[in-house]
Amino acid sequence: MEPLLNKKLAALSKELGLGLVATNDVHYINKEDAEYHDILLCIQTGKTVEDENRMSFPTKEFYFKSQEEMELIFGEYPEALENTVKIAERCEVEFDFSKYFLPEYQVPEGETLASYLEKLCREGLVRRYGEITPEIEERFVYELGVIKEMGFPGYFLIVWDMVNYAKVHGIMVGPGRGSAAGSIVSYSLGILEIDP
Repeated sequence: MEPLLNKKLAALSKELGLGLVATNDVHYINKEDAEYHDILLCIQTGKTVEDENRMSFPTKEFYFKSQEEMELIFGEYPEALENTVKIAERCEVEFDFSKYFLPEYQVPEGETLASYLEKLCREGLVRRYGEITPEIEERFVYELGVIKEMGFPGYFLIVWDMVNYAKVHGIMVGPGRGSAAGSIVSYSLGILEIDP
């Protein structure tokens, strides 16, 4: 942050009786990752790195700084550094990786997650293929059975909802990726555009 701005913030802090906290805007972990971040920005905005009028960050300082680096930047504001540590010590986050935490998808009345997923898929199969051959039906029934058995109908509905929203509102989505990229269920829902 600009030293002049830091001085103004410190003065405002004293004037209002508020504590200071030292922070750094973090967009990537290591300083060396700045180039990759720049490339990702180009991908996100549909630009190339050669384009001088594209969105870019002014420095390579948007990485996760060490305590020593933060002390160099905010050394004249020791209370800000102390407050940052106090906040960090009060934060306690534990991740439970033994189960999935997905939003609960709301299906129309009279439907279950599984029945609504099947209904949407069957409509999609007709749209995609017209005639449902025994081969298509067999593959669809098998995949849907696996999805139900694993407890993932809600997940597929959430992804379908997001992709559908994006398409309806002119937001670009790719042709498809991820673990279900070769899935006839995903294809029938329009999550991906590649016929498996």
